[in-house]
Amino acid sequence: MYDITYKLKGLEVPSDEPFRCDALKREPSVEALSTLIGELSGPFVLAIDSLDRLFM
Repeated sequence: MYDITYKLKGLEVPSDEPFRCDALKREPSVEALSTLIGELSGPFVLAIDSLDRLFM
């Protein structure tokens, strides 16, 4: 049939401003998750529901 191939260009993320081009405004979520993970000292299970932002 048809061979449709689309390849995205490489994404450059500046190390000093990783959220500068983040259209989904994920910085608060990443910061909260980083804090949570940083405070854990043992094994854990983490489930993330990515649909929550759609209903906020």
